[in-house]
Amino acid sequence: MPVDYESIYGKDSIVFTKTNPTWGKLSNFYGNVEHKFQAAKYPHDPEHQKAILNADTPAKAKRMGGKRGGKPLTEEQIKEWNQKRVDVMKKLVAGKFSDGNEYATLLLSTGLNQIVEKAPWDSFWGAGRNGKGQNILGKILMQRRQELIWKM
Repeated sequence: MPVDYESIYGKDSIVFTKTNPTWGKLSNFYGNVEHKFQAAKYPHDPEHQKAILNADTPAKAKRMGGKRGGKPLTEEQIKEWNQKRVDVMKKLVAGKFSDGNEYATLLLSTGLNQIVEKAPWDSFWGAGRNGKGQNILGKILMQRRQELIWKM
């Protein structure tokens, strides 16, 4: 049964995926965010960082830094990464959605609506399988939008 995002987040919510023609550019697959995010996992391996940054596509960068097909991290490295990943994402989103650029204009066009990443495979960054995931990326986008509004 498909998730009813409207009943969870409200009828005016903006639910996006990377392929959405209107809101897709909110995704990390635009603006080089996915490359930089995945590369940030490997400060101890500059060669692998460079390979990720030079990946042909965001999907390839994600695979290179991900659990499946990525270069393994130690338990300690995973623990360190999990402690800083949200701050890394906030910095990357702030850079992508900087004052006056096309991404910032798109983000501001969302008004004050709830922003939700439709990611059935990810209940941390997105809404998850049941639509009730943590939606951390959506929250970061809404925080950045508020920062841009305050600067106006």
